[in-house]
Amino acid sequence: MLWIMKNKMNLYNRMTDTNSNPCKTISLDIQNDRSFSLYRMLKYFVLLIVGLWLFSCQDPYENSTFTAYEELPVSSLLESRSDDFSLWVELLKHTQLFSTLNLNTEYTVFAPNNDAMNGYLESKGVSSVEELDVDEAIILVKYHVLHGRTIKQNEFTTGAIDWPTATDDKLTISFQEGGLIYVNSNSLIVESDIVVTNGVVHAIDKVLIPVTATIYNQIESNDYSIMREAVEVTGYNTMLNKVSEDILDPNGQPAVKRFFYTLFAVSDEVYNSNGINSFSDLVDELGVEDNNYADPANPLNIYVAYHILDQLRSTDDLSVSDDDSTKNINTMADKELINISKTETNLMRINYDFETGNGVHIIDGDIPCKNGVIHAVDNWMPVKTPPATVVLWDLTDYAELASVSKYFQSANPNGGHSTYYKYLEIDEIGTYIWETVPSELFGAVIYVNNRQNDGIYYFTENYDHLRLQLGIGGWVEMKTPVIVKGNYKVTIAYISYFSSATAGEMQCYLDGEKLGSSFAISNSNQDGLATRVLTNSVVFSETDNHTFRIVGIDGRRLTLDYVLFEPIN
Repeated sequence: MLWIMKNKMNLYNRMTDTNSNPCKTISLDIQNDRSFSLYRMLKYFVLLIVGLWLFSCQDPYENSTFTAYEELPVSSLLESRSDDFSLWVELLKHTQLFSTLNLNTEYTVFAPNNDAMNGYLESKGVSSVEELDVDEAIILVKYHVLHGRTIKQNEFTTGAIDWPTATDDKLTISFQEGGLIYVNSNSLIVESDIVVTNGVVHAIDKVLIPVTATIYNQIESNDYSIMREAVEVTGYNTMLNKVSEDILDPNGQPAVKRFFYTLFAVSDEVYNSNGINSFSDLVDELGVEDNNYADPANPLNIYVAYHILDQLRSTDDLSVSDDDSTKNINTMADKELINISKTETNLMRINYDFETGNGVHIIDGDIPCKNGVIHAVDNWMPVKTPPATVVLWDLTDYAELASVSKYFQSANPNGGHSTYYKYLEIDEIGTYIWETVPSELFGAVIYVNNRQNDGIYYFTENYDHLRLQLGIGGWVEMKTPVIVKGNYKVTIAYISYFSSATAGEMQCYLDGEKLGSSFAISNSNQDGLATRVLTNSVVFSETDNHTFRIVGIDGRRLTLDYVLFEPIN
């Protein structure tokens, strides 16, 4: 077993219950493979045994150190720098996780220095690490650890890190003047990229406090009393307080479905500055005529839903690309969009008016919550009709798909060790509706999250693509985002293969109308990303979703990235 631990292994462990028994571990996610050789079964058995040790309540590797040449693994390196990290090392030993962080796997660790730990101990009213509750301390350590991935400073971007902590939470990164980098807007990285044999360590000046508050919990404070009441009377408090639910996967095995949302939060101070001093003032301002607030057609309900997105969207996700100046984003209000613009000075604004210079500014973004993120805004943000903009519709960008996928739009799924495949079953989610020929064809619809060394695949939008094998005449259907009424050119992007034996032929339809002729996605040059114009002009008379259908002509593989709608003036 020691030989196994000294060799690089791809551990697929992820905590599923960090708020109850900290001794719980999770099993390996092997549901995507329908058949296993004896060798693979033995490999996964070994990984399971290691996983049972990892984060267990015992420390089986006490007095063992895994080193390579002159370098040290995480815990040993921190112990060697006692002037900086002695208290954090004490905490690792107090939780019996010291040797766990020396294992020959990959970690990114945000390690509080001694000043940070002294401040934390003082805040807890104790004078030593040994006085801390062990269960709470275990969660605290795990919250500072990203297992299975090495993330260096040059990989940080504004917003949520795309890899969860060992408590299955998302930390956020923010940049401030002078090149300062903060974690969760509070802890400054005072020393980055401390290289260890099993990953990297970033030293921070404040202990990261594990997030337990949901989005709804965050607005329960008196600072948000008006918005909180609006959220409650419309019934959105239940959704914004939901973190997960226990489900059965397509194989009938227990699984956990996670929920993530984004809320644009308006404080009482902001409401007051706009002459809205109470909930009743807000109702009057919106022209609400009845108190059936739970009705999706009620103006108050629309207003609240307009401030909610059904996925976690960090400020980095919201930002406009260098090639564009503006884009629209779907909200949870039916057929209502918010517009994100890049001003003349490259500032991001919501519902920005280029003539007057008025718009909504995010004054405190990326506030982490257990089930998403909050962006505090400086305007009460009434519903506004946006202009027609370019719509880049990633064919995999759905909240439902994200909730059932272990990895989603990750730059390094499985720690970069292997591509992630999510084989979808009929009726597993409502995002895609399909029919295959012959019926119930396995592997008809697959979500693929690409890794960095996957060549052309990695350059797809959001590092992923939709893979179809529908049979001859089979089809799949999905809803587009809401698109502002107008005239559009429609283009599809896909992965084109040099080998025609691999690449299939397809026909596209929009709202039941055929878009051009069928075409094969193969080429005569080399594998690469390709696009095809489906139509130079399609007119949408209403701002709405639309039904997009793809029909497989020859039964071969179709690998699709996105559909682009470009307004025609």
